[in-house]
Amino acid sequence: MDKSILTEQHSTDIDHAVTPGAKLLLDVHEAAAMLGCGKTTFYTLLSHGEIPLIKIGRLTKIPTVALNDYVTKKLAERAWTVAR
Repeated sequence: MDKSILTEQHSTDIDHAVTPGAKLLLDVHEAAAMLGCGKTTFYTLLSHGEIPLIKIGRLTKIPTVALNDYVTKKLAERAWTVAR
């Protein structure tokens, strides 16, 4: 399979910039720390489907773009509520 095709497809599917050397996936502790919440609260967000996760074997990983999307969504909801 042509790798350039895969790269082109992938880059058009994801509209977030990827910084070279930056982590794409975080563990639960890292993700919770980035949001400034505890592990229990973060697991609640995961169980309610508010933040997607990726399972790699037994590991639970959180895409960094998922955290950005979650914060953006929450800010938009707050702006909508305040504007009402």
